[in-house]
Amino acid sequence: MVFLEQRRDPAFQAKSEANSQLTKKNKYHHRLGTGGYQRQIPKWRQKEATKKVAGLPMLSKQVGERSANWILARKPKETKSGLSFEDPMLKEATKSILEEAAKTQEGKIKPQMERDIPSDNIGNPEHPSYIRGISSKETWETRFSP
Repeated sequence: MVFLEQRRDPAFQAKSEANSQLTKKNKYHHRLGTGGYQRQIPKWRQKEATKKVAGLPMLSKQVGERSANWILARKPKETKSGLSFEDPMLKEATKSILEEAAKTQEGKIKPQMERDIPSDNIGNPEHPSYIRGISSKETWETRFSP
Protein backbone atom coordinates (compact mmCIF):
# COMPACT_ATOMS: atom_id res chain seq x y z
CA MET A 1 0.00 0.00 0.00
CA VAL A 2 2.76 2.46 0.88
CA PHE A 3 4.46 1.77 -2.44
CA LEU A 4 1.28 2.57 -4.40
CA GLU A 5 0.67 5.73 -2.40
CA GLN A 6 4.19 6.94 -3.14
CA ARG A 7 3.80 6.27 -6.85
CA ARG A 8 0.46 8.07 -7.06
CA ASP A 9 1.81 11.18 -5.34
CA PRO A 10 1.80 14.11 -7.83
CA ALA A 11 5.29 15.20 -6.72
CA PHE A 12 6.67 11.72 -7.46
CA GLN A 13 4.93 11.59 -10.84
CA ALA A 14 6.31 15.01 -11.81
CA LYS A 15 9.84 13.95 -10.84
CA SER A 16 9.42 10.67 -12.69
CA GLU A 17 8.29 12.46 -15.84
CA ALA A 18 11.19 14.92 -15.66
CA ASN A 19 13.67 12.05 -15.31
CA SER A 20 12.01 10.21 -18.17
CA GLN A 21 12.42 13.26 -20.45
CA LEU A 22 16.06 13.59 -19.40
CA THR A 23 16.75 9.94 -20.20
CA LYS A 24 15.26 10.35 -23.69
CA LYS A 25 17.94 12.95 -24.46
CA ASN A 26 20.72 10.38 -23.94
CA LYS A 27 21.88 9.28 -27.39
CA TYR A 28 24.51 6.77 -26.31
CA HIS A 29 23.29 4.43 -23.59
CA HIS A 30 25.99 2.57 -21.67
CA ARG A 31 25.72 -1.05 -20.60
CA LEU A 32 27.75 -1.01 -17.40
CA GLY A 33 25.30 -2.44 -14.89
CA THR A 34 25.11 -1.47 -11.24
CA GLY A 35 28.87 -1.39 -10.67
CA GLY A 36 29.50 1.31 -13.23
CA TYR A 37 32.95 2.04 -14.55
CA GLN A 38 34.60 1.09 -11.26
CA ARG A 39 33.60 -2.55 -11.64
CA GLN A 40 34.22 -2.82 -15.39
CA ILE A 41 37.58 -1.07 -15.80
CA PRO A 42 39.63 -3.82 -14.08
CA LYS A 43 38.01 -6.42 -16.36
CA TRP A 44 38.80 -4.36 -19.47
CA ARG A 45 42.42 -3.84 -18.40
CA GLN A 46 42.80 -7.57 -17.80
CA LYS A 47 41.52 -8.29 -21.34
CA GLU A 48 43.93 -5.71 -22.73
CA ALA A 49 46.83 -7.30 -20.84
CA THR A 50 45.93 -10.60 -22.49
CA LYS A 51 45.88 -8.86 -25.90
CA LYS A 52 49.26 -7.26 -25.20
CA VAL A 53 50.81 -10.66 -24.44
CA ALA A 54 49.31 -12.02 -27.66
CA GLY A 55 50.68 -9.06 -29.63
CA LEU A 56 47.23 -7.76 -30.59
CA PRO A 57 46.38 -4.05 -30.81
CA MET A 58 45.03 -2.52 -27.61
CA LEU A 59 42.18 0.00 -27.79
CA SER A 60 43.45 2.06 -24.83
CA LYS A 61 46.80 2.56 -26.61
CA GLN A 62 45.02 3.67 -29.79
CA VAL A 63 42.55 6.16 -28.32
CA GLY A 64 43.56 6.68 -24.69
CA GLU A 65 42.12 5.19 -21.54
CA ARG A 66 39.03 7.42 -21.18
CA SER A 67 37.99 7.09 -24.81
CA ALA A 68 38.50 3.33 -24.64
CA ASN A 69 36.38 3.16 -21.48
CA TRP A 70 33.59 5.16 -23.13
CA ILE A 71 33.61 2.88 -26.18
CA LEU A 72 33.76 -0.36 -24.16
CA ALA A 73 30.88 0.80 -21.94
CA ARG A 74 28.65 0.61 -25.05
CA LYS A 75 29.46 -3.12 -25.48
CA PRO A 76 30.89 -3.27 -29.00
CA LYS A 77 31.30 -6.58 -30.76
CA GLU A 78 34.94 -7.32 -31.49
CA THR A 79 35.52 -8.61 -34.99
CA LYS A 80 38.69 -9.31 -36.97
CA SER A 81 38.29 -5.97 -38.72
CA GLY A 82 37.78 -4.02 -35.46
CA LEU A 83 34.82 -2.99 -33.36
CA SER A 84 31.23 -3.08 -34.57
CA PHE A 85 28.00 -1.66 -33.16
CA GLU A 86 24.41 -2.33 -34.08
CA ASP A 87 23.55 1.34 -33.49
CA PRO A 88 24.79 3.49 -36.41
CA MET A 89 25.18 6.53 -34.12
CA LEU A 90 27.58 4.60 -31.88
CA LYS A 91 29.44 3.36 -34.93
CA GLU A 92 29.85 6.92 -36.20
CA ALA A 93 30.93 8.29 -32.81
CA THR A 94 33.51 5.52 -32.41
CA LYS A 95 34.83 6.12 -35.93
CA SER A 96 35.17 9.81 -35.12
CA ILE A 97 37.00 9.04 -31.85
CA LEU A 98 39.43 6.72 -33.65
CA GLU A 99 40.13 9.33 -36.35
CA GLU A 100 40.77 12.12 -33.84
CA ALA A 101 42.98 9.83 -31.74
CA ALA A 102 45.10 9.14 -34.83
CA LYS A 103 45.43 12.89 -35.48
CA THR A 104 46.38 13.44 -31.83
CA GLN A 105 49.11 10.80 -32.03
CA GLU A 106 50.43 12.48 -35.18
CA GLY A 107 50.53 15.79 -33.29
CA LYS A 108 47.96 17.55 -35.49
CA ILE A 109 45.52 18.06 -32.59
CA LYS A 110 46.23 18.87 -28.96
CA PRO A 111 43.35 17.90 -26.64
CA GLN A 112 42.45 20.11 -23.68
CA MET A 113 40.52 19.42 -20.48
CA GLU A 114 36.89 19.86 -21.52
CA ARG A 115 37.73 19.62 -25.22
CA ASP A 116 39.32 16.21 -25.42
CA ILE A 117 38.76 13.24 -27.70
CA PRO A 118 35.59 11.71 -26.17
CA SER A 119 33.99 15.09 -25.48
CA ASP A 120 34.58 16.45 -28.98
CA ASN A 121 33.36 13.39 -30.85
CA ILE A 122 30.26 12.36 -28.95
CA GLY A 123 28.30 15.40 -30.04
CA ASN A 124 26.83 16.25 -26.65
CA PRO A 125 27.70 19.57 -25.04
CA GLU A 126 30.04 18.88 -22.13
CA HIS A 127 28.76 19.54 -18.65
CA PRO A 128 31.34 21.55 -16.66
CA SER A 129 33.55 19.37 -14.45
CA TYR A 130 32.05 16.14 -15.85
CA ILE A 131 34.52 13.55 -17.10
CA ARG A 132 33.43 10.93 -19.62
CA GLY A 133 34.78 7.42 -19.42
CA ILE A 134 35.52 7.23 -15.69
CA SER A 135 33.56 6.95 -12.48
CA SER A 136 30.95 9.62 -11.81
CA LYS A 137 32.52 10.04 -8.36
CA GLU A 138 35.65 11.64 -9.84
CA THR A 139 36.02 15.28 -10.86
CA TRP A 140 38.61 17.07 -12.97
CA GLU A 141 40.49 18.04 -9.80
CA THR A 142 40.73 14.52 -8.39
CA ARG A 143 41.49 12.90 -11.73
CA PHE A 144 44.01 15.28 -13.24
CA SER A 145 45.71 16.98 -10.30
CA PRO A 146 49.46 16.23 -9.95
